[in-house]
Amino acid sequence: MIKPTIILAFEEHRNREVVSLRFEKDYELIGRVKSIPGAVWSQSKKCWYILKEAFDLHTVFEVLNPVAYLDYFAIKDIVKNTANRNSRDNKDTTKVQDTESDRIIKVFCNEKESTIYLTLPFALKEQFKKLEGAWWHGKKKQWSALDTPENRAHLKDIFATAGLNSVYHVESRPIGRKVKKPTLIDPVKPDEKFFRHLKMENKAPSTIKQYTWYIEWFLTHYRDKDLTNAPGELVKEFLYKQVLGHDYDKSAQNAAHSALQNYYRIVMNIDLHTEGIPRSKQKRPLPKVLSVEEFEAIYRQCHNLKHKIILKLMYGCGLRRQEVCDLKTEDVDFNREIFFVKGKGSKYRALNPGKKLLNDVRRYKEEYKPGEFFIEGQKGGSYSGSSIEKIVKRAAEKAGITRNVTPHMFRHTFATHHMERGTELRLIQEALGHASSKTTEIYTRVSRTNIKKMPNLLDDLEI
Repeated sequence: MIKPTIILAFEEHRNREVVSLRFEKDYELIGRVKSIPGAVWSQSKKCWYILKEAFDLHTVFEVLNPVAYLDYFAIKDIVKNTANRNSRDNKDTTKVQDTESDRIIKVFCNEKESTIYLTLPFALKEQFKKLEGAWWHGKKKQWSALDTPENRAHLKDIFATAGLNSVYHVESRPIGRKVKKPTLIDPVKPDEKFFRHLKMENKAPSTIKQYTWYIEWFLTHYRDKDLTNAPGELVKEFLYKQVLGHDYDKSAQNAAHSALQNYYRIVMNIDLHTEGIPRSKQKRPLPKVLSVEEFEAIYRQCHNLKHKIILKLMYGCGLRRQEVCDLKTEDVDFNREIFFVKGKGSKYRALNPGKKLLNDVRRYKEEYKPGEFFIEGQKGGSYSGSSIEKIVKRAAEKAGITRNVTPHMFRHTFATHHMERGTELRLIQEALGHASSKTTEIYTRVSRTNIKKMPNLLDDLEI
């Protein structure tokens, strides 16, 4: 079972300095905190606290460490002083000081994934687990976490607290195929008319950014050319020699194609559809689906209410990972028992959460009291999509599922399981937010009910 986390921090209460103990409501923890000398409940701050002058780290660790992880980053000075004063208080730290004092911990940064990787001394394992997105890679014998300023600062403090003489050291390493992105010298910017039109079409900021890069590349490469003279040939040449020539993948090729088509349409009033410019054909693999038993096994490995709600939103409502992150508190209508979900293209759709999920969501709201976003990050704001991926992968691994499980598989599973139960295709299409029913029809190809309708010829043979 995953231990709950208690966050220790300095605060001021009634004009006195105190150390606060904040954690999710847990009766066992409350009982243990009550047994700590000087621990008092503050109704105004909604937390337990101990006067700073009466705070004894050794006692707090002795009482709470067996049942909870203690996040003492905010009171690191007390931790350091205690470690220096009495090495017996932390045997693991002493061991690290004795055996790892000259070691440099190398932290590898994958910029594309915004993830850090490192080989960590065993004694620091429990502290590292508190980092956002912390994950153990058994085969590689490595730890990873999200590459955020908070995680870097926390990691540096973990090393310092452990007595390591190392300096936080980061090395970048390419992972997978690296695209040779060209460097544009004195890039030519697209016409302002282009940006204005895209914004009026309500294109996503990420789409505008992506289109801008390809247009700048195109305009810079052909700065001395008349772009209206044989535009189709120019675009074909650019896609073949530049985009393909730099080893961009199929989706990037199609994105460049769309960017140029939009630019010519908006700025030059030229329709490239008639120029016979081929698009890169993309294979559309069958969606990967979980069984009911697999979902239940994954769900049972989650003991945090927020994590449970995330899994239920993806499986029970078919939400994309980003849709979970973007869900606003005001979009959950308890009176009408409806969720309003912002999908691709800023299009909203209404969903029926059902009685069970609605009750769970109501309990979550009462306990967590979310602000603007319904699923909040550690410091407020929207939740991280990469954190959701970590939750899914960790739970799947603990459940003993060996294949690669991703958050989007829950959306595929939602659609396929509804298909197997006989839900109308139109309703599934609306729930998923698909513009065309053809997109939804792919789930008929993996529906176990449909597949089983065709018998196998061998079943009728006595062989």
